[in-house]
Amino acid sequence: MVNFIDHLEEEGYIERRKNQEDRSSFQLILTNKGNLIINPMCKIKDEIQDQCLKELTENEKRLEKYVKNRRGLKLQKMKTALKQYQFY
Repeated sequence: MVNFIDHLEEEGYIERRKNQEDRSSFQLILTNKGNLIINPMCKIKDEIQDQCLKELTENEKRLEKYVKNRRGLKLQKMKTALKQYQFY
């Protein structure tokens, strides 16, 4: 992930700024160049996702949504736990 962020920064799509509220982290800010491509990229992502989901049954779609929501909740809990140890 860091290599990908480094690449986006080198290409001028994002800027990495120190987080004023948490000096151990950075904020990633879209540049003007990044703003020009964000909507087309989201559209492409949505089209690919729609194509992938189209092949699933309704039960599989519900299961995929459930797993995605659970994963998000677990990641949020991990993030919160790591903050107390200043790892995040």
